[in-house]
Amino acid sequence: MNLNFKQRLIYGSIIVGFIFPIVAYCITIFQMNIRCTFSSVFVIHQDFYVLYLIDLAPIVLPMVAYFVNHFVEKKAEQQISTINKQLERSEKVEKYINELSSGNFEVECELAKEGDSLGVSIENLKTSLLTFRKDEERRNWINEGVAKFLEILRDNDNLDKLGVEVITNLIKYTGANQGGIFAVTGQDSKEPYLRQIGCYAYNRVKLAKKEFLKGEGLIGQCWIEKDIINLYEIPDKYVSITSGLGETTPQHLIIIPLITNENVEGIIEIAGFTKLENYKLEFLKRVAENIALTILHVRVNQTTQTLFSDLKNQAEELQAQEEELRQNMEELKATSEQMQRSKEEAERISYELTQTNQNLIEATFRERKVKAELDQQLRLINKTALVTKTDKKGIITYVNDYFCEITGYTREELMGQNHNIVRHPDMPKGAFKDVWKTIGSGNIWTGII
Repeated sequence: MNLNFKQRLIYGSIIVGFIFPIVAYCITIFQMNIRCTFSSVFVIHQDFYVLYLIDLAPIVLPMVAYFVNHFVEKKAEQQISTINKQLERSEKVEKYINELSSGNFEVECELAKEGDSLGVSIENLKTSLLTFRKDEERRNWINEGVAKFLEILRDNDNLDKLGVEVITNLIKYTGANQGGIFAVTGQDSKEPYLRQIGCYAYNRVKLAKKEFLKGEGLIGQCWIEKDIINLYEIPDKYVSITSGLGETTPQHLIIIPLITNENVEGIIEIAGFTKLENYKLEFLKRVAENIALTILHVRVNQTTQTLFSDLKNQAEELQAQEEELRQNMEELKATSEQMQRSKEEAERISYELTQTNQNLIEATFRERKVKAELDQQLRLINKTALVTKTDKKGIITYVNDYFCEITGYTREELMGQNHNIVRHPDMPKGAFKDVWKTIGSGNIWTGII
């Protein structure tokens, strides 16, 4: 018969419990030097009461053995349970770490749910890894975007084409909905302005305001302040986004100055239904610098090409003038020879010219006399007739003093006004059509107005 440890311990304690009192009896009898009989056992009990306790050994020892074994088993079970929990914990941690290593950040740590400190620490580590991963993805997104736009900017030398490609790709890359790009124009003039060089809205070109002066609207204000304008509360009727559902006010509007060497080269305006994340704003700031440099470069190239074309035209004109001068020199030489041959004839003609000059002097005196008579008649007309001149649109360009006197207006009040200003109230408006039609056909119109 096979006995387990617990059974062997109990049986052994029972045997020991019987042997221990017998040994105690024998030792006591031997010390008292009496015969070993059942009656002597009774006698020694009378003298040594402790033997009554020793008599309980067959009962007490098995009970002690049972409780000791039970205590040990319980402790052992607790130790085994603790070890199993540690093993299970290790397996969960290993499984969770393997999931994280494979890139599965969606899995949740069961230990963290249970409040385990290690699980909470690993969950915090996952959060840190997720944050780092997102930051790394965003950095890569920004760097890829910057590289993409460097390629776009490098292959463009036309400002308007550049504007359309830049704003189109910006809207698509950032996930916005609508935008426009403006370039500063007329820097050398007294009043430069922003001219729209490209816009984008839902895969179609959107009609919008094309020009802005410095300080005009939010775009003009951004030009003055040289700083980003970031709005989440859009002014009423400032801008709307058109989609299949109709027109909707955007939730986010950002206006970015394109600055290089502390000079504003342009403005970018972007609107969207949703708020742009901070890393997208950082991307826009970085790419704005490159766009500003490209706009400046393209503008300088265009100016250089214009100057080169002008210089080329001037060189061609100078060459043509040199050829013309050479021909003139040849003609002058031929003319000199001709003049030499014609000298005698010129002397003859000189006499004839002297006679003709005398005749012209006499004619000039007669002409002056006629002119004086005409001036006198004109002054008479100005005092007795109404005289006015208008352009083809009926705008008054000249009036005489008598006309001002009769109409009751000064010359300054009439100049630049439409001829209808002197129409009599009783005269129908349609009558002027007949006036302009007759005059426009080259005929003379007479009547009362």
